[in-house]
Amino acid sequence: MLRRIWDAIASWFRRLLGQDTPERRRRRASLSSATTTQSQANLPPLGDADYEFLLMQLLEGVAHGWPKERVSKFLVDLQARITEEQWTNWLHRFGERLLASPAPNNELASRMVRLGELITTPLGNTAYEIGMQLLLRETRPPVTVPKESPPPLIQPPIEEEEPLEPQPVTLDELFDLLQQDQGLVQQIAAQLQIDATDPQAIIQELINKSAAIDRTEPDTADGWFNLGVQQQTSGDAKGAIASYDRSLELDPHASAVWSNRGVALADLGRYEEAIATFERVLQIEPTSHWAWNNRGQALAELGRFEDAIASFNEGLKYIQSTTQPEGWGQLHRAKGNAYYDQGRWALYPHDYWRKAISEYELALNTLTPSASPLGHLQVLQDLIRTYLSLGQVEKAQELGRGSQLLERLIDQEEQSGILGIPVLIQSIGFHQLMVDLAVQSGQLTQALELAEKGKNACFNWFLGDWNEDLPSPTWNDLQQLLNPSNAIIYWHLSPATLTTFVITHDSQQPLVQSAVTPANGEELPIPVQRWREFDNWVKDWDQQYQEDRHLEPQPEVTTSRWRGNLIEKLNNLAVILNVADILSQIPANVKNLILIPHRDLHRLPLHALFGDRFIISYLPSAQIGLTLKRLGQISPPASDRERTTALLCVECPHREGAQALVYSQIEAAVVTQMFENATRIDDAIATKERVVTALSSGYGIFHYTGNASDRPKIPGQSALALAYPDQLTLEDISRLYLNSYQLVYLSACETGVTGKSAIRLTARGANATEFVGLVSAFLSRGVTNIVSTLWTVEAISRGLLTIEFYRLIGVGVAPAAALKQAQQWLRALTYSELAQWYQDLATQLADNAPSISEYLRTEANVLQRDTAKMSSSQPPFAHPYHWAAFTIAGI
Repeated sequence: MLRRIWDAIASWFRRLLGQDTPERRRRRASLSSATTTQSQANLPPLGDADYEFLLMQLLEGVAHGWPKERVSKFLVDLQARITEEQWTNWLHRFGERLLASPAPNNELASRMVRLGELITTPLGNTAYEIGMQLLLRETRPPVTVPKESPPPLIQPPIEEEEPLEPQPVTLDELFDLLQQDQGLVQQIAAQLQIDATDPQAIIQELINKSAAIDRTEPDTADGWFNLGVQQQTSGDAKGAIASYDRSLELDPHASAVWSNRGVALADLGRYEEAIATFERVLQIEPTSHWAWNNRGQALAELGRFEDAIASFNEGLKYIQSTTQPEGWGQLHRAKGNAYYDQGRWALYPHDYWRKAISEYELALNTLTPSASPLGHLQVLQDLIRTYLSLGQVEKAQELGRGSQLLERLIDQEEQSGILGIPVLIQSIGFHQLMVDLAVQSGQLTQALELAEKGKNACFNWFLGDWNEDLPSPTWNDLQQLLNPSNAIIYWHLSPATLTTFVITHDSQQPLVQSAVTPANGEELPIPVQRWREFDNWVKDWDQQYQEDRHLEPQPEVTTSRWRGNLIEKLNNLAVILNVADILSQIPANVKNLILIPHRDLHRLPLHALFGDRFIISYLPSAQIGLTLKRLGQISPPASDRERTTALLCVECPHREGAQALVYSQIEAAVVTQMFENATRIDDAIATKERVVTALSSGYGIFHYTGNASDRPKIPGQSALALAYPDQLTLEDISRLYLNSYQLVYLSACETGVTGKSAIRLTARGANATEFVGLVSAFLSRGVTNIVSTLWTVEAISRGLLTIEFYRLIGVGVAPAAALKQAQQWLRALTYSELAQWYQDLATQLADNAPSISEYLRTEANVLQRDTAKMSSSQPPFAHPYHWAAFTIAGI
């Protein structure tokens, strides 16, 4: 292939992939700067892992803009250990492995192409050829030139009895054909509908079209609509909107498509566009109560409560109780919700809430237990919430009769065998309000048991068959998790209030830190105020975090709003949760805390609010903790004990980005060296089948390096990224038996947070279900402890803390205590201590990982030459950004 063609294609791919990412711009010292003749003479011959490590260093420098001279100096500095011929021979073998793997390597390929453009040596030419083959292979399928008419592009002689299938050709082969046959150029240009006679232009257009189509597209309005529904169901709201738009191009009068499009826009927070879309539905179908309902709710989300109420009133002119009783009742309920929400933001809310009650009572006229049982429950939930907010507890308690209807509906669903989301899940907000009623009635033990029952209903549903035959724990059961040296902090968020239970050893009932109390005069009740403060706090946290994710990393943590405000935000959260009052209720002899959060609290570093007094671990629910305790009482057979101390390490760092690659390699090398029986699976072979088979082999520790993501709205799609395109999903994990694992360590980004509200706080309770993610899945399958991170942590912080954690595990420290000590160590670490740590680790790795050892010595030398840092007593990782993201769950 001619070089100019490759240059054009490479240029196009670089535009497609974008310029340097923030991670690429992070400074990293060159390994070669610390390489000395003496150290080279003492090191053993390089292995494949060493060559790969050095190549990644070189390509990282290329990505940072190294000129030709800097690249040449890097290679010259290594000549005493690696000749040009050795480099090139190894690179050929490395390229064969890359090309044999289906995993995409676009970033690596682009860097190899750039290296070839900088140097024209055999090494550069080899890198260039491998990079281009990867780019062309991974971004489009082979171009297929049909050999059958009409219209014939190429018509070789064929046997009539053996018709030929279309044969694929590469761009290389096609370019040669185009150069040889001008008629072929004209035919393909006509098919592509472009005016071109240059073979290079033809190739470029084929690439453009091939990259734009990654699947067979529907060709009908219904086909696009169905695709949109699939995308919306899977959580891809943007893709769904695009599909709905294509459907509407073919059939602009399909009200169902417009309606779904509006819902997808609302899911993305694009409420103005959603309102306009619902108005299109009403132009087509003015008697659609769903469209009136959705339009009003979108207006309310924008804080335009008066407009929302006016919209509901307009809809009630079209929706009559006699012709559409369900729709009529739902519109009155939605109108009541608008009044309630308006009151939540008012200084004197009572008049709004009384109007809300009037609307709910109207809704009950048609949403009866017989005609609409679930709708009836939802309105009862709204009434209970409003009466509690008004402080009218007795009236709220009178409506508790709905719990009997709820139990009846659950029984009917179980007997019918109908598949779908259980009634208990759909009406979970009602169940949560029953907790509030029990608290207000002084039935604190019953309140806690109800809260636990609601949690476990969610886990039973989302985690498949997990413990569905086990009854939810009682107060006496919960006591099994306690001893004189520990306590449980258990939070519960309902649509009305935030309640904290403090549970200590041998106590007769839980201590309740916040209960619903009657309002004084016309002021906002304290529980409602606290609920609103937390709701606002979460929204602001999410907004700032989203902004931070799009900023370039800076050397100072205070350069972004989220990082700069992190300490202040956590202090504010401690005030909202009244942590000082919680601490006053914990006996002095307690040294360990078990935190059991609820909903959005799962996403937050609650452990950072309690100071250094306690060793803290988390549990998704008390039932999971009790299950783990029972499993822990069953010792493995003697023949299996050696296996349960073995390490399984799955490494997919290429899915994280190039900046984290070096530290991921260091982390994996150090961790696996600590275990005599360690199995490593790198991303080239980390297929789902291989990883599932390995996990089922009964190891004791599973260490994962890569990219993990939780999908709170669609928990089953939460996953660990493996060799592309494979993933280990929550559903996969829920089918495994992992009782042998004492520890799972997810050394990945954002295994606990998505950057936006995961379980949205809502007065309507529509999204009031529990947070179910990867941590819950692993624990539910018998894993004793799991370490994960709540937000993206810089690779160096993550690597340091992870290695120190495993060092402590190796000397017998329990996992929760090890994490606590590792966090304290990182927080206090000075630059001079870090330099010594680098030196010590370099010595430890000198024999088994010489290239990593040299890199660590380089880092130590860089620090030691910086006199300002070496003399500073200020710890560089003291900020909670570096350490507070790490949490441990389990017992």
